[in-house]
Amino acid sequence: MQYCRDPLTQNYKCLHGERGRILPTGTRDSTLEILVGEDGWVTHHENGILYSFDASKCMFSSGNFSEKLRIARLDCKDEVIVDLFAGIGYFVLPFLVRARARFVYACEWNPHALEALRHNLKINLVADRCHVLEGDSRMTAPKVANPARLLGQADVACDMMAVRGSRRRQVTSGVGGI
Repeated sequence: MQYCRDPLTQNYKCLHGERGRILPTGTRDSTLEILVGEDGWVTHHENGILYSFDASKCMFSSGNFSEKLRIARLDCKDEVIVDLFAGIGYFVLPFLVRARARFVYACEWNPHALEALRHNLKINLVADRCHVLEGDSRMTAPKVANPARLLGQADVACDMMAVRGSRRRQVTSGVGGI
């Protein structure tokens, strides 16, 4: 059982679920059950970035912490980033908020993650530098002639961008690494 304090209302919420248990759906849905409180929305503060999401509908991967720190130290002020599997903004936000990327294209198909991603872009004051592309990234990935970084599983990302006609300088795997 996990108790979370909502930073806006100062009310506590009680969430219950098995840590790390994600439904094996294409959208990787959460199995947490709300025991106390009206909804599952929680806010996580990490490295100067706010991540808000409905924990009863979306997953949050704390295991990506070292990769997000690495991204935050990059200087991306003139770079265009493409994230093929954006989720709630795990990597989109560090690129925009800390690494100061010029622009990010964020592809996502989970409606709950999309809601959280759009909210997170607003509360972190970077929505003007991100275009959210809703749907399967195999269909929605932008034709960016030369994205500086492409986020996603390396093998899938390379195959997808070759089909979309893009050249890439660097592929960063969503599981930590370049």
